[in-house]
Amino acid sequence: MTKNLAESIIIINANFIFVLVLAFTGIWIAGGSATAPACFILILSFIVTPAIYGRFIDLISGNRTTPLTQLFRMHWLNFYAVVFSLSIPIFIFILVSQLLVPFEKIIFSVIVRIFATTLHIILIYITPMIFIKKENFTVVPVGMKYLSTNFKKTLPLIGISVFASIFTWAATVFKESSPLFSADNIFFVVAFAFFHNLILTYLNLMVLLSAGITLIRDPDAKSNLNPF
Repeated sequence: MTKNLAESIIIINANFIFVLVLAFTGIWIAGGSATAPACFILILSFIVTPAIYGRFIDLISGNRTTPLTQLFRMHWLNFYAVVFSLSIPIFIFILVSQLLVPFEKIIFSVIVRIFATTLHIILIYITPMIFIKKENFTVVPVGMKYLSTNFKKTLPLIGISVFASIFTWAATVFKESSPLFSADNIFFVVAFAFFHNLILTYLNLMVLLSAGITLIRDPDAKSNLNPF
């Protein structure tokens, strides 16, 4: 896995423009407000994320370069259908906690972070499979099986996912406690959101590409990638 991580870093650095695009379009998610420009950026993020993920998977697969517009049409429905479906437990918890069983703020944030971290770990192999196999829900049990049977080998990627979650939590605490985040300091707010998202994007791509390389080059992939 270390070799795959090193290779993924080389590929990411060689295509760093895509990292910048993902980081910019993620500003709204990382800390923007619900203004018209922010909503436009959110829509842009919805479009570019599956396209750029598809481009990176093409790079590690050795496939010909497919236009980004075609990659979006090819992958967006599969990608968001799986991610949103697996995120339902988080949405249900947030809804229940807000309406029925209110939690203290710190407890609420910790539980949400645990849910989110668990989801990221579950998605380690599922996400690249969506783009490699061009399928949606059929890859969920396959990816979960591959994770369970290769858990020890996946520990570096799990560690990155956990670190990314802790980093996000720390950034959130800093944002909520620092007087620097105000309407009068919009440049700092946007810059912080951008660099925060830049680091998260880089970490997420490391996991995506390393897991994808592992799946593509696994000599036992044919037998290991069978569903339950």
